[in-house]
Amino acid sequence: MTQASKSELRHNNCGKPRLIILGAGRPYDGVYPSAMLRTSKNRRTLDWILDAFNQVMKTEVYFVGGYRIEDIAETFPDISFSVNPNWESHGPLG
Repeated sequence: MTQASKSELRHNNCGKPRLIILGAGRPYDGVYPSAMLRTSKNRRTLDWILDAFNQVMKTEVYFVGGYRIEDIAETFPDISFSVNPNWESHGPLG
């Protein structure tokens, strides 16, 4: 898992627009992170988000997480991750 620093988030060297996904908090229901929940056609929520943006433009993706971030990072190794250490007290927006 790569962790994006604040300076990396500010300085985009690849020339692509940045997509920053806030997903640090616990899910509303259940134990799986919301990004990993299955939607229609058995796709994960994060798959759907990434596909939707990639149909419009290629983006550099950053995911700010906390709750079970290891599961998300293992499933999506091409995304840059940043950990919100205060996710339990501040939620996904920290």
